[in-house]
Amino acid sequence: MLAWLRNKFLLLILALFITVFTALGGSLALFTLLEFFPDLLGNAGTNALPYYALRHRYEADPVLIFRNKPDLTFIGSLGAHAANHPILGKGFTPVPYVAHFNRDGFRPATMPGIPEIAMIGDSFIEIGERDDTTLPALLSATLGQPVLNLGTSWYGPHQYLELFKRHIITHKPKIVFFSFFAGNDISDIKSFLQFKKTGTYYGFNFYRADFLSRYTTVLSQSYTFVSKLIREKIRVPIARFRGRHQDGLMGEAIHIKLGDSSFWDTFIYEPDTRSIEALTLDPAWLTLAKILDELKIEALKTNTSVVVLYIPSKLEIYAPYCSEKSGTRFKAIREKLLTGSATAEALLKKLTIERDLFYVSTTPVLNKVMEQGSAPFYRYDTHWNEIGRKATATYLADFIAALPQSSAAN
Repeated sequence: MLAWLRNKFLLLILALFITVFTALGGSLALFTLLEFFPDLLGNAGTNALPYYALRHRYEADPVLIFRNKPDLTFIGSLGAHAANHPILGKGFTPVPYVAHFNRDGFRPATMPGIPEIAMIGDSFIEIGERDDTTLPALLSATLGQPVLNLGTSWYGPHQYLELFKRHIITHKPKIVFFSFFAGNDISDIKSFLQFKKTGTYYGFNFYRADFLSRYTTVLSQSYTFVSKLIREKIRVPIARFRGRHQDGLMGEAIHIKLGDSSFWDTFIYEPDTRSIEALTLDPAWLTLAKILDELKIEALKTNTSVVVLYIPSKLEIYAPYCSEKSGTRFKAIREKLLTGSATAEALLKKLTIERDLFYVSTTPVLNKVMEQGSAPFYRYDTHWNEIGRKATATYLADFIAALPQSSAAN
């Protein structure tokens, strides 16, 4: 009897080994195929696994780490992760998003001619649910002249400086907006410096990591995706039945009261509320100061007026309007937000003025939009919506008009 049980157990182990080996062998073969032909997955695959999402949109660059693929069309949506949430998703429809990229990997100009104005930055400069609704396109329409879009998602100050060196000398604009997003540009500096040591910049390791590391990354992401899908299929119906939803989204939820209306939203980035003295000693801020030093030198070389453009995070604008219904993560930092969220903006202005560069903050115009009863950010997304971008475009057009005519390189 014991011998029979032992044989059955060994057969079970062998069958399990064969199953796992076959599954791993099949997945390895599939991964190898997709390494050569990543676009075979289509949008479904790129939306499911971050590894293929990055492979679909980006290609390697020796200095920038990555850049958008030339002549690419990207189709997606904004806020889709919250659409099925039983509380946050009520009455919400994700925003369709279609982006075209030119041969240089940037959103195309919407007006012909030689641009005298350029905008450098991250996704805040790149983003727009259509090509004619990006901030540079809306500024172009407001001014009646072409504006060069040099924005790329996931970039930070190191990459901004490199874009200036590569493209400003070629296009020769008179005015260049050099953006700084308070939400993650300091983190981007840290990640860029870390990349120099480890070869990893967020998830952009698809061309530096070895084959086995890339394969295990895809296996891990596949497991995470399937597990999350199964959990949502089970938990969401139960949550709807109970009238509540127990997941991480509610922790980072904020409930906004704006005039007579209210709505739910979420946030990602917490403003840095440390003192200016503490920020000044931070190695990442010291690196930013050096980047601004080099930016000043490049501005003199190209005889360009450089405007450092401050972009606040969503919470910097929304915090005063958040109600008691907001999630635990917001409540834990509310007092600090209401008393100390402007320190990063103050330090950036100080560093900019010390280098005789122009400075403009979008905080006042975004606050004005809120005071007028409109929300300037997409729901369940970090970025300005079209209302916020249009208001910012008008604000920057007025700023440009007030600049001294002979102010190149200040």
